[in-house]
Amino acid sequence: MKERKMLMMLTAVLGAVLLLEVLFNLILAPRLRVNSVVLESDIPLNDEALLSLTGLDRDNWYFSLDVEELTRSLEKLAIVEEAVVTKQFPNKMSIRLDSRQPLVMSLTMGEGEMKPLIIDREGVVFLTGRSVLSYNLPLLTGIENTWEAEQDLLSGEVTPLLEDLDRLKNDSENLYNIISEINIQPRERGVLDIELHLTTHRIPVLLDLPVTVEKMNQAVMVVDVMEKEGLEGRIEEIDLRSGSIVYKEREA
Repeated sequence: MKERKMLMMLTAVLGAVLLLEVLFNLILAPRLRVNSVVLESDIPLNDEALLSLTGLDRDNWYFSLDVEELTRSLEKLAIVEEAVVTKQFPNKMSIRLDSRQPLVMSLTMGEGEMKPLIIDREGVVFLTGRSVLSYNLPLLTGIENTWEAEQDLLSGEVTPLLEDLDRLKNDSENLYNIISEINIQPRERGVLDIELHLTTHRIPVLLDLPVTVEKMNQAVMVVDVMEKEGLEGRIEEIDLRSGSIVYKEREA
């Protein structure tokens, strides 16, 4: 009698488990699969590419989907500066992708030709190829010894310069837009100096960091005065690094 009771209880438990499993698969499971994705981004991604990048082209359960892992995976994309992924019970997920913003262009030797690069404020190279030549950006040169090609990243010593340029772009876009070329100078003084070429003037200017709105206005004013005096043919460059105006004359 006792054994029969236990057998009946065991049968009832197994039946209940089986019923729960059937109910889960028929009713709950379809609702707990993430099948709705909302993307907020200025990066051109079609649905197929998004599903492939996120792994959502396969069945994904709400509770087994690792948001942190997915975020890290998306941030490995060169063009993505920050990814924010959130889940919404029971079957939705939202993704926000902030793209890297172009700050400067540079050139490096590719396979038999120069390859253009687009670099952001963190020194990350995130766009390459001929198509980037359409960008109207300052050209950063003299970076050969600051290049970590295997990481697609400029070394940390250039970061302060890039931060200055990003700040200048935000504080005075007009001054940023007249920069034609920024040539990093050899470290003769043990600090990072730059030679600045402007689209509006012919005489280059030597500056030290930080590159500020005040220094840019001073450079434009000094060059403007000297060119109005007709001295552009005699002066090779103007040095404003010491705080005073020093100019170098062209050799005869």
